Amino acid sequence: MKNLAWIAAATLSVLPWGAHAVTFDCAKARSAPEKLICSNPDLSQADDHLKQTFDAARARATDKKAFNDRAKQEWQRREKTCTDAACVRQWYADQERLYAAEAPARAPAVQPAPSAPAPAGSAHPGTASAPTLPAPAAAAGAHGSPALPDTRPAALNAPDVAATALYAEYQQSESAADRKYKGKTIKINGTVSGVKKAANGDPYIELTAADNTMSTVHLDFPQTAAAGVAQLQKGQKIAVACQVQGLVLGDPVLRCADAP
Repeated sequence: MKNLAWIAAATLSVLPWGAHAVTFDCAKARSAPEKLICSNPDLSQADDHLKQTFDAARARATDKKAFNDRAKQEWQRREKTCTDAACVRQWYADQERLYAAEAPARAPAVQPAPSAPAPAGSAHPGTASAPTLPAPAAAAGAHGSPALPDTRPAALNAPDVAATALYAEYQQSESAADRKYKGKTIKINGTVSGVKKAANGDPYIELTAADNTMSTVHLDFPQTAAAGVAQLQKGQKIAVACQVQGLVLGDPVLRCADAP
């Protein structure tokens, strides 16, 4: 049976009154969100995936109490506000972005010291050909939190990619699209289908990705870009340099430093 109370168990097990929430299966589903998750394969899969993301983020958290308190609030928000599958799906997408944003930034690769130029016509040992797409490393943000990648330097050479094309490539083969795009900066262009805020208050944009209105490309922004993002309108065409993060609940997600 599917365990749906893993967030409740993880966050409430530290409290005496939460001891009974350790196990929960679909036969005991009570709330509307739980029943929706049990009856919808996509939501059930999203729940399984978020558990992995959640466990990894919780293991990294330095303040476990603060992490548990916030997770408990988010879980309660879903239980109180979601009455349909679209709401639950959006909740999972918000949580994936929230916990993924807390992943530690990778340190930039150490550059070798300059050496004397090699003779004409000879290859320098250990030198690889330049990548097709630039891949800048993310820098640590204020207060120790990871910052969104600064895509501005890489934007000069970033290739133009349509949101519809990016979505189509990921639907065709996630692994192939990841090899081509993940962690790299592209100039994504498309039509705005929504301007929203994640659970942590960070703004994000949805770009139309296909005829199906549920198919979108998500562009995440820091709160410093909120004013610029808020000026965008549904139906507006935009182009912005962002770093590709991969798929979240079936939709490509990118992180952007500045509003279009």
